[in-house]
Amino acid sequence: MAKTSEVVEIVQKLYRDYWLTISNMYHQAEFNGTLADVENLSYLEYEGIEHDLRTDDLDATEVLAILLGQVLVTEAGFVWEVADGRWILSYDEGWPVVAIWPYGRLVEMTFRNSPQYGKYRRVLAYMMHDCGNNDVNTATAEKWNAVLDQLGYDHLRIEL
Repeated sequence: MAKTSEVVEIVQKLYRDYWLTISNMYHQAEFNGTLADVENLSYLEYEGIEHDLRTDDLDATEVLAILLGQVLVTEAGFVWEVADGRWILSYDEGWPVVAIWPYGRLVEMTFRNSPQYGKYRRVLAYMMHDCGNNDVNTATAEKWNAVLDQLGYDHLRIEL
């Protein structure tokens, strides 16, 4: 299997290329691991534009999990770990090490019927919140709280 950075780039390029095929888009989407990716995905959902993208090795949920997980890598300092073919996000500041499985969170989300709009913001916010309940240090909590604020989930802020 390719290195994680190569797979992430393949996934991001898949979404960038797909975005270009959609007519009348009001802006260019970079899909580069920032919170703008979440807004672009939310826009696709809101407009009812299918984005069931996959590769030869990854199903659509895996592709989406990697795309969304990369936002937490870029914005919140998580790192990718691949264990038994599963893409796990971890954050290690000694003790405790926190980990989350974005694929599993997306599968859970598909069985919920709300929110209709903003579900990607919600899934990222709750992933961070759940990890933040593991006694992360103050600097990490402040960084994650800033991301939670930008996602519009300031009520999930990690207590300092």
